[in-house]
Amino acid sequence: MVNGITFSEQLITSENFAHFMYTFLNHANGVTKGCGISNANGKVYVQKGYFVVFGRMVQIVGTEEIPSPEVISGQVYCKVVFEVDLSKENTAEEFIQGAFKTLTSTAGYPSVRQEDLDDGGKVYQMPWCQYIKQAGAIKDFRDLREILDLNSIWSAISDQNTQYKGEFDDYFAAQRSTILGMIEELEGQGYATTAELNNLSAEVAETKKSVSDGKALVAAAITAKRVKTAATATFKEMAANIGRIVLGSGNAQKAHVLAGKTFTNDDGVQYTGEMPNNPNGTTAASVALWNGDLYYRIPRGAYISLNADGYPEVKASQATIANAIGLNPDYMIDTYTLLGKKGKIPTIEGVNITPQTYKQTVNCAWKRLSGNVEIAAVPLPPANVIKKGYRYWIGSSYVDGTCEGYFPTANDLYLHGNNPANFSCSSGSGYVTFFLDHIEIRDTSDTKIINASIKFNLTGHANLKIDGEFCNGASSGRYLDIYRGSGTGWYSFAQHIFAGSACTGRTTITIPLPANLGDQLIGFRFGSSITGNIYHVWLE
Repeated sequence: MVNGITFSEQLITSENFAHFMYTFLNHANGVTKGCGISNANGKVYVQKGYFVVFGRMVQIVGTEEIPSPEVISGQVYCKVVFEVDLSKENTAEEFIQGAFKTLTSTAGYPSVRQEDLDDGGKVYQMPWCQYIKQAGAIKDFRDLREILDLNSIWSAISDQNTQYKGEFDDYFAAQRSTILGMIEELEGQGYATTAELNNLSAEVAETKKSVSDGKALVAAAITAKRVKTAATATFKEMAANIGRIVLGSGNAQKAHVLAGKTFTNDDGVQYTGEMPNNPNGTTAASVALWNGDLYYRIPRGAYISLNADGYPEVKASQATIANAIGLNPDYMIDTYTLLGKKGKIPTIEGVNITPQTYKQTVNCAWKRLSGNVEIAAVPLPPANVIKKGYRYWIGSSYVDGTCEGYFPTANDLYLHGNNPANFSCSSGSGYVTFFLDHIEIRDTSDTKIINASIKFNLTGHANLKIDGEFCNGASSGRYLDIYRGSGTGWYSFAQHIFAGSACTGRTTITIPLPANLGDQLIGFRFGSSITGNIYHVWLE
């Protein structure tokens, strides 16, 4: 199938026109108008204009804003390119096959991807600028744009044609008569014809054109190596420019090479290093403690200057190291100084302590003792003063009680001489006696009243129990009244009647208690004929 691209009624595609432009411009890319490039506030800006990339014309309307990558620490090598990606599809409303993008690398300036779009390739990246991005700043910004100066191209071609035409015209004019004589002589001898010489002239013209085209190609190749060379330059000038080409390889950057030293890398351009040479004894930037090791963070740069032992050194102040290891003088004795910090813990002498019935404190918090704290021994009490069934401890030693006396519980109001309710006789005192182990009630014509002065909580108890021996000596006055009081008066709530004129022997009297009485005082009023002994009063 034949496609008539530039014939009537035929269509020309973007691919057809790109091939024409790419061929017409001798495979050159570049800016044809405007497209100024700059950077500010961490961004790259491209102004309005036109440029050609692989035969495809692109227009920038307004200002194109290209953000730089975010860098927290260290640095990133960045190269801004305009990428053509023919694997994408444009729409009538949006151009999708081309866009600016930023290539990044931490090792060096990244390489660009340049496939042959005129031979099935899909992606072509045209460099615009490169820079190093550090935290909050762009440095070493370099313009990589190629400029297409069509006026210069056509002017160079015109000048070249004029120069070569003049040189050849002068040469052939000077040789005309000689050549014509030679032609006549050779024709007479049958060696050549005019037509043959005309053919030779055509071949010379073709050679002239070939030389001109070759110079243009050589000039373009030298210019591509960053030594600008015109197609009209003489071969001598071209040879000199070739000698000026700086070759290089590698990925070193200015920050990797010592300040004042020159180098080249894959760019083929000579650079001067910027890495500082730090002097011996440089102060560390910081010191940190991590997993038991001290890390000295040194300033960036080289350390070529050595000490007398042949080693580079960095230093850190005592205060910096003390802060790094968390040295706290609050935890050091006041007679010791470490890394410039004097301890704060004072020293006190030893103390002898005699046990007392109250708490004793040795004021030794945050102090250093130069002697011992000695506590005098306390002997164990004898077993006969401890209730049988109980064990008394001091430290790891103990004694088991052997005493079988009476020990009141929380529910006992009176127990064999123990008087938790603090009972006393408030009437008939001559006939009520409190002995060591019981209360005696003797016969009299008057009633005998015994009242408590300490309250007990009666709530939750069912009965009031009285253990004792009681006798009735008459036919009247054979009663026991039970009172309660709260400090504002006494109220009778129960009565017990002793039957017959006889002795009961050892007995227990049970008095039911009303519910929810709360804290109350307890009182007893014995009739005039009642005698006996009380041993135990308790709440059940």
